Parts: sequence; C-alpha cells; structure tokens
Amino acid sequence: MMDIRDLAKKTGIHAKTIRHYEEVGLISTANRPLDSCRTYDQDDVNALGFIKRARKMGFSLDDVRNLLNLPEGNSQTCSEIRETALQHLAELDLKIEELSLIRNTLADAIRNSDGNLSSEDLLADATMDALPLYQRFL
Repeated sequence: MMDIRDLAKKTGIHAKTIRHYEEVGLISTANRPLDSCRTYDQDDVNALGFIKRARKMGFSLDDVRNLLNLPEGNSQTCSEIRETALQHLAELDLKIEELSLIRNTLADAIRNSDGNLSSEDLLADATMDALPLYQRFL
C-alpha cells in the first residue's frame, strides 16, 4: 500500500491528476481507513500506467474509460478496441493534415515577408479559416 504522494512519484502523474481520475471514474476510489489518508496498490499503478500511455497517444478520457471497461479476451472486445483505434487514427490523420497546412501557411508568411512581418500579416492568410478542427484549439 502507498499514499498518493508515493503513487504520484511511482507513476509520474501529479496527485491532483490522480484525484481527478478518481472523480471521473478512471480509477477506483482509493481505500480510506478511518482517520487516515487514501491508500493505493499495484492495481492502481497498473491502471495509471495504462491511462498515461493512452493519453500520450492522444486518446480522450472517454476513450480511455471505454477501453478500461471492456472485458478482456473475447472477439467483441477485440472489434471494439479495433474500432476505437481506427477512429482515433482517422482523427490523428486529420490533425496532422491540419497542422501541416498551418505549418506551410506560417512558413509561406515568413518566406514571403520582406523582413517587416507584422502580426496582422502573419495571421491574414485565408487558409486558416478553412480548418474545421482548428476551432477546437481556441
């Protein structure tokens, strides 16, 4: 058993984030003996490791929750995991395409400037308005 500080050190996840994951149901609520701090075990370390890897790959908290809640070892589960992964891959491809357009727009603005690039000139390109996901970042 370990407290939240030890769990945070072991997983590299801030205590505040661990508490948030508990609140939203990604990990089980920690044991809390009377007059004591929350305690965690190796199952919590494993779950947080999975969550951390999934988040690094860009999966949403909802996707992570769904993946954690799937029963292991049957063909239905495998197809659900595959479908989640395929959907996420399509979203990543779209983001890459949009980021490439943003990068090229920025590079063009810099390349075409005469050394007197203003912020208005930098952001004046109309291609930025064509980005549907770009609005998500605002």
